[in-house]
Amino acid sequence: MVRVVPRLSRWQAADAAAADSRSGANTSWCPLISANSAILLAQYFASNFTLFICFSWLLPYLRSRFGLPAEQAGIYASIPLYFGAAATWTSGWSVDWLYRNGLRSLSRRLPAMSGFALAGISLIAAAYMQSPKSFILFFALTTFGVDFTLSRAGLRAPMSPVHAPGRSPER
Repeated sequence: MVRVVPRLSRWQAADAAAADSRSGANTSWCPLISANSAILLAQYFASNFTLFICFSWLLPYLRSRFGLPAEQAGIYASIPLYFGAAATWTSGWSVDWLYRNGLRSLSRRLPAMSGFALAGISLIAAAYMQSPKSFILFFALTTFGVDFTLSRAGLRAPMSPVHAPGRSPER
């Protein structure tokens, strides 16, 4: 408590100063509504919609389209979620690897671009599959691609003292 109270008072003072400086100014929403923010919103929509499909639509779709029993459809419907988890880890590793090898500007862009490209191609291919195994393979690749765009700091980030706040990974 001794350390928290002074920080809270500083934050309250900073908030009050910011509110005073904004009180007379008109707030413009135009910078928030731009082509870049529209692309960002579309990317997050695609990511969240794919996850929504995995949780709500995929199981009944597999049962109705391919006539699978509930147990088999449940196993198939879980596969894309495993691919998504693997994509998050793989993406974190690739971001770390690209950054360490001097490709700092590409370390965030390349996983996102390749993930969305894989997701788009795989989703189109999944729509044309006639067997449940091939459909799930391509839909799992779609989920992998979408989740590959959501790169994390790698597997070791939360545990490693190298990635602790205030420390540089180059040390």
